[in-house]
Amino acid sequence: MPFGKDNPLEDKIREALRANANGKSEAPEPLPSKLSPFGGGDLVFYDDRVELCGTKICGGRNSSTKWRVLDLLRGQAANGAYRCFPMKDIADRLKLTRPGAVAEAVADLRKECREQMRETAGVDCGDEDIISNQNRGYHLRDWIKVLDGSDEVEQAAAEKRLELSENQKGIIRLLRKHGKRSPRQLSDGLNVLRSVITAEIEKLSAAGLIVSEGNGANKVVRLSVVPHAL
Repeated sequence: MPFGKDNPLEDKIREALRANANGKSEAPEPLPSKLSPFGGGDLVFYDDRVELCGTKICGGRNSSTKWRVLDLLRGQAANGAYRCFPMKDIADRLKLTRPGAVAEAVADLRKECREQMRETAGVDCGDEDIISNQNRGYHLRDWIKVLDGSDEVEQAAAEKRLELSENQKGIIRLLRKHGKRSPRQLSDGLNVLRSVITAEIEKLSAAGLIVSEGNGANKVVRLSVVPHAL
């Protein structure tokens, strides 16, 4: 109803305030923080997951069509460019009963990338930023770097008969995601006492799983084994 003499604005404001006080109206959604544009990054294939810039975007090889689509799209031509596959070609290669399953898997991947990158990295990841279909088929964008992350660190730990603690696994996870971290950053990231993190770093260093660089306040650590390009 429009505002007027019989329905003054002042009365409507009072009604809205009363409704809000009684919990009858929904609180406004917070304004989104400023997001950085996506600028490419590493797409790392592990046995049980695929990560984009350190963030999990789908499960392992036996978990879903999404993994199988990504596994096909990471193939490269002789010139190093990612190969382009029409939807029907992907469906035939993956033995899917209907081509529409490909579009659904890609849509799910795009949604997962968009949501996870916003939440974990503050990055605005558009639908065409990872998988594009503007070139007569689906293909990975050229600013995506595909890596094989076959959990070399865990394998090295097993060879040294070192059973990783939960804190050590957390340190390895953060170093995988960020590359290099200071002890303080690791302590804050895991919400663990600095003294505990320092002791865990010493154990991982003694086992040869991580490497320290710098001294004092400038000290950072990194994994001694990193995912390698396919």
